[in-house]
Amino acid sequence: MRDCEDEQISLAKLASECRLSRSHFARAFKKSTGQSPHRWLLERRLGTAKQMLVDTKSSISDIAFASGFADQSHLTRVFSKMVARASRRLAARNDQLTCCPAPRGQTRRKKPQSEHAASISIAVVPLPF
Repeated sequence: MRDCEDEQISLAKLASECRLSRSHFARAFKKSTGQSPHRWLLERRLGTAKQMLVDTKSSISDIAFASGFADQSHLTRVFSKMVARASRRLAARNDQLTCCPAPRGQTRRKKPQSEHAASISIAVVPLPF
């Protein structure tokens, strides 16, 4: 699949290459990678596009096409969705770390304003993808 990131790949073709049904291939792929084949491919294409945005002076539409997206709009939608999803996960994890309920029988002391400001800045950390 890595060799074909910029091509249109059908799930049926991948499954037949592995001599599996589409549904069995999709289940096996997700079990071994933790992601659906489509999600895995989108993340690889997005990684390629990000690298090209940093390393080249090509236009966003050229980068979108070169990395396998249908057009600039498709790249933008996928990028926005992935960043929003990662931001929500980071915010949820941050909430769990800083806003957990007090143990039974104890009251939770209020955080000073400076600690609160520091916990907010954690959500602005650049995402690794």
